[in-house]
Amino acid sequence: MTQTCFTNRAIGINALREKIGLGRVTIWRRLKDDPTFPRPLHLGGNSYRWLESEIDAWLDARASARPDR
Repeated sequence: MTQTCFTNRAIGINALREKIGLGRVTIWRRLKDDPTFPRPLHLGGNSYRWLESEIDAWLDARASARPDR
């Protein structure tokens, strides 16, 4: 039997802040100014969630793009 592991968890703004170390205003500013920053899912009203897998991919891309020292 094959077991599927779902890692596409939706996280809120507080979990996102903790994961990437940016403040609330900076996150919304990134959404406006950085086309590579993952877009949230709008769940209705003022409820937004980010897919953790997309945040992880964004962090990996930023880490691989930094210059070697």
